[in-house]
Amino acid sequence: MKKNIAILLMLVMVLSVAAGCSDKLEGTYKSVAEEDGDFSVTFKDGEMKIDGDGLILEGTYEVKGDKIIMEMEMLGEKTSEELSFKKEGDTIFIDGEEFKKVK
Repeated sequence: MKKNIAILLMLVMVLSVAAGCSDKLEGTYKSVAEEDGDFSVTFKDGEMKIDGDGLILEGTYEVKGDKIIMEMEMLGEKTSEELSFKKEGDTIFIDGEEFKKVK
């Protein structure tokens, strides 16, 4: 009986880790809103780069369920933003803003 419980707990842990990996983002996503101009976000290995009209910001990100937590440094000050997040195929939505994967 104890062996069955241990195996069940191990299976739950493995499935939890696998489920967490599904929120991983990789690639470059470009805003579809014309008023944003040339605005894109690149995600790789927990790091992100935001490029908007020549202004480049770099930092880290983490997806937790329906939230994305972005941390970066601007003008020598660290900032953290927790925004709504949703992924549908090659499209992501950050705080309601639509981005399509380009790479």
